[in-house]
Amino acid sequence: MLHLNRFEQHQWFIGQACDPSCVVCQGIYSDPANFNSLIRRTKPGDIINMYGATSAKDLVGMLKKAKQQQLTSRVWVTHKMEGLQGDFLGMVDDVMIWCPGAQKDSFNEACGQDYFDEFKANVRRFPVKKTLSLVVKQLNFEELPEFYDLVDECHAEGLILYYPKEFNKEERRYIKRFKKVPRMRIMPLKNAPTHTFLGLPNTIGSFRFEWHDWRHAMRGSLKKWPLIKYTL
Repeated sequence: MLHLNRFEQHQWFIGQACDPSCVVCQGIYSDPANFNSLIRRTKPGDIINMYGATSAKDLVGMLKKAKQQQLTSRVWVTHKMEGLQGDFLGMVDDVMIWCPGAQKDSFNEACGQDYFDEFKANVRRFPVKKTLSLVVKQLNFEELPEFYDLVDECHAEGLILYYPKEFNKEERRYIKRFKKVPRMRIMPLKNAPTHTFLGLPNTIGSFRFEWHDWRHAMRGSLKKWPLIKYTL
């Protein structure tokens, strides 16, 4: 109920090398020896966030170790998820999926191919907890209702990421309204270089991210209580 494990989160960037402009992975490389060192610093119940250019084959070994340590595994992936099946699905607890756009035209333009219908079909088939992550800019600001429709159609949850300084007071108020919409959450980002991995909050790895994660989890628990759920 207290969700204190939200303040015990670890990050692992999966890739051939770190991007020098990265602001969140803190120089952690994908060397298996480094991953083993990270695992040894965790305790059962902690959350581990994994993200980067990877495939299911790369992830499975790491997820097995996380499972043995009784960690909660949250994996951030791109819109391409065809290979994430089999053993992967039995070991991951939460999958965060980058959503290039809320409508077919904007989605296909953002990802550079006609992939919207296939994306929806893949997400709907995904049998684990899943969240669609959308970065809101002025260009797609008006697509938020369609984003909710997409989340609902895919039987998923929705994460709205936005930079507060890019919007005026009325626009920020409109975005924040989605906090009260079922299965939706919003997360403000800091005005800093964005991680090259799309859909990943640039606050991850900080207390700011953990505080938001904890508040969202607490809100979800409290909404299950009679009477209280109508006030949140």
